[in-house]
Amino acid sequence: MKGIIIGIPYIVSVLFTCIAPSFGISQFLAGKVSTPHFSDNRSNFLPGTLYTVNSRHFLSAAPCSINLTSAIGTDVQTICASSAISSIVYTLGGGATNASITAGALPSGVITSFDGTTFTISGTPSQTGTFNYSVTGTGATCTDVIATGTITINAVPPIPTIASGGPTTFCTGGAVTLSSSSASGNQWYKDGTAMPGETNATYAATTGGSYTVVVTTTGCASPVSAASNVTVNPIPPTAVITAGGPTTFCTGGTVTLSSSSASGNQWYLNGTAIAGATSQTYAATGSGNYTDVVTTTGCASPASVATTVTVNTIPPAPTITAGGPTTFCTGGTVTLTSSSAAGNQWYKGGVLIAAATNQTFAVTASGNYTVIVTTTSCSSLTSAATVV
Repeated sequence: MKGIIIGIPYIVSVLFTCIAPSFGISQFLAGKVSTPHFSDNRSNFLPGTLYTVNSRHFLSAAPCSINLTSAIGTDVQTICASSAISSIVYTLGGGATNASITAGALPSGVITSFDGTTFTISGTPSQTGTFNYSVTGTGATCTDVIATGTITINAVPPIPTIASGGPTTFCTGGAVTLSSSSASGNQWYKDGTAMPGETNATYAATTGGSYTVVVTTTGCASPVSAASNVTVNPIPPTAVITAGGPTTFCTGGTVTLSSSSASGNQWYLNGTAIAGATSQTYAATGSGNYTDVVTTTGCASPASVATTVTVNTIPPAPTITAGGPTTFCTGGTVTLTSSSAAGNQWYKGGVLIAAATNQTFAVTASGNYTVIVTTTSCSSLTSAATVV
């Protein structure tokens, strides 16, 4: 037998005989011996067993050992539902030959295994909650030892849904509000990439893309929502109008206006759409301000700069009144008067009479006299002839 003073192990390996009165190991364990006397009865000791002398000079078996040999912290872990736990591994020693769960419980889906040296807890939990457990290591030559741990399984949030507050197809400069079915824990994504800071229950989308949301609670993330696809169409450029001729003309005239856009045109007169005027060109016959708006994929351009068309009225055909007889002798005269106070041009035999532009004209020679009235560059029909 080997041994030293109090607290240092004795290893009983041989038969020994006490010099003083002898006592059995049971007497030491019963607290009936105050000094370390030993019996020569080998049946009271277990060969190869580690014993220690305690403060009362009694012998007791040393404890078994159980040590966590998996990663630090694996014995107290928190995971999300449907995820496998990190394996929890305990290694036995000090004479321990068996281990088992002796208190608490493990969640469903988590199992244990023991290979004679290591005790392993592993698996994928099928329930949520907090589970405290105790593992006891036992052996024939050592006292029991206990290791404890906790496994917490948090629920995964349900898949969120996205509701749109309006059309998801709109023009540049527009927006649509997307709302998550979850009031909190949101993270918005565009085309699969998280948008920094976008964690509210709503998101105002102003650009095209595929928008999704993920909800996270107690460290567990939901599956990705179904995508809400937003389409933003560009606004076409402002059209430019080109006139194919003078934009000021007389009643009955016309001018062709052409848009710089080959398609999508709508012509307007004084701000009002002209029914059916959707071609690239428009023949303007009336006065007013003409504009063009181009629409593509539902998006309208700003109105073009207006082209002003002026249509002047043709004056009525004048009438001639003779101021006396239209037949007279050489050296005589007759005054012809136009019904128009201005814009007159007198003709004799269809030939313009130079400088004869007053309302009246004094005729001294025979011939057929007519007058034409011109206002705002528009000439009337020729008057009926007065024969002198």
